[in-house]
Amino acid sequence: MRTLVPQLDEDSRLLIIDNCSYKPVQDEIDDVIPSNRLFEFGIVRNSFDIGGNANIVRCYELCRTQWLCLIGDSRKVSNNIVTTLKRYMLQFPEATLINFYSPSKEHSPRHKLTVAKGKLSFVKEMGSLGNIILVGNSLINMRKIKSISYGYQYCYSNAPQFVIPLMNMNEDSVCILSPEKIIESCIQIPEGETRLSLIDFWIGSSSILDLPLEHAVRVELAKKISGVDVQAQPYLCFFNSLLLFSVRPGKNKQARYYFHRVCSSRYYYNRSITMIIKLFCTYVLLRLPFITRMLIDFKKKFIK
Repeated sequence: MRTLVPQLDEDSRLLIIDNCSYKPVQDEIDDVIPSNRLFEFGIVRNSFDIGGNANIVRCYELCRTQWLCLIGDSRKVSNNIVTTLKRYMLQFPEATLINFYSPSKEHSPRHKLTVAKGKLSFVKEMGSLGNIILVGNSLINMRKIKSISYGYQYCYSNAPQFVIPLMNMNEDSVCILSPEKIIESCIQIPEGETRLSLIDFWIGSSSILDLPLEHAVRVELAKKISGVDVQAQPYLCFFNSLLLFSVRPGKNKQARYYFHRVCSSRYYYNRSITMIIKLFCTYVLLRLPFITRMLIDFKKKFIK
C-alpha cells in the first residue's frame, strides 16, 4: 500500500474491504492514508470472515467506478501502476478485461500484446491460468459486467476474479493480454497464517471446468489448467503433496478420493501416454501406502 497510495490521484478511488481481520485495518493505516489526499477513500469491514474468494467477489459487488483493479494484501505493486492502468483504459475503453504479465517459471511467457475477441479466442490466447487468476494482475471494465452470480457460486474454484469476467463475455467481447507488468512481487505470508493447501487449490481450480461453457471453450480451458500447451504448476507438485498427505494416519482413503476427484475433471481431456503413466503410478502408490512410506523415508535420508 505504501507504494500504491502516493500514485493515486483525483481520478482514483481506493476501497479497502477488511475481511473481519483480527486487528481492524482502520487502526493500522493512519500513517499510510494522507489527510490531504486527492483520491476518494473508504473502508468496509465484513461482519464475519467470509473467506478470501468471497471477499474478492465483494470487491465486484461494491465497486462504483468504471474500472476495477483488485489488489491483494500480499502484492507489491509497481512504481508506475496507476500510470500504466490509465494508459490502457484510454487505449482500450471497450475491453472487458485487460490482463498483465507476471514473470514466473510457472507462467507461460508473453512477448507481445494480443487482442482477443470472443470467449473462445480469449481462452486460446490467455496463456497460463496462474497468470490470469493472479490477484492484482488484471483490470476489469465494470460496464461489461452484468452479473456476478457465478463468482459467488464458484468461490470454491479459487478463481472468482477470473470466472466473473469469463461468464460475462460474448462473441463481441474484447480482451487485452499485455506483456507489461503491474505487480512487482508477492509478499511472503507470515508463518502461522492460514494458507490454502496445494491439494485444495488443485481440486478447487478443476471446478472451473464445471461452468456452463461451450464444448470448444471447455476443451481449451482444460488445456490451460492441465498445462497441455502452456506452462503450469507441474503435476509433480500435486503428486508430492498428495503422497505426503496419504501416509498420514487415517488419510489414505481421503487421498485416493482427492486423486480421483482431480483426474475426473482436470485431466479429463488430457489422456496422453505421459499423463496416463503419471496417473497410473500415483494410483499404484496410493493403493500401496507402505511403498510410499519407503520412498518418502528414502528421500528424507538420501535426497536433499
